[in-house]
Amino acid sequence: MVNRMRSWRYWARLLAVGVLALYPALIFAYPWTVSAMMIRPAQHVVCCRSPADFGADYEPVSLTAPDGVRLAGWYIPSQNGAAVILLHGYGGDRLGTLEYARMLSARGYGVLLYDQRATGESEGEMLSWGWRDVADVQAPLDFLLARDEVEPGRIGVMGCSTGAEIAINAAASFDEIAQCWPMRPITPPPAIPGLPST
Repeated sequence: MVNRMRSWRYWARLLAVGVLALYPALIFAYPWTVSAMMIRPAQHVVCCRSPADFGADYEPVSLTAPDGVRLAGWYIPSQNGAAVILLHGYGGDRLGTLEYARMLSARGYGVLLYDQRATGESEGEMLSWGWRDVADVQAPLDFLLARDEVEPGRIGVMGCSTGAEIAINAAASFDEIAQCWPMRPITPPPAIPGLPST
């Protein structure tokens, strides 16, 4: 009977020591691993679709962010004097906004869609979840302001998901942006009394 009790206690202590040893490793290693995966660049060749698929004339563009990072994109020239900057979601690329580009260009809008830093064909060492991407909007904005067919005061920004968050912050940061259309931002809007919440 004594040997069984020692054996049971031995295994219970061994289990407790094992759990106590693994707990700090899980507390520190798991969040670090997950966060490292979430900021890992998502660079790849943007392939197999383009604005040419819906008959739009477009040109490849290379933009330079304020910190020197090169951003790759496409520009569909404006036919009505207005232009829209399109921003894709987290870890995606410009193809994620291609359908919006089709709809806008069919109505005469100039459209600039680009890969945000560290995604698609753009440079960058890590995804920033929008923190660095807001300042990057200066590059497409400067590009559009330099175009003869785009009238000042007729530039908008539209974003999806994380791109919507970037669009909202960019519209608040740059006076040259006249309109902002956030599509499915990550952060839900605040509840308004009297209206049903989402």
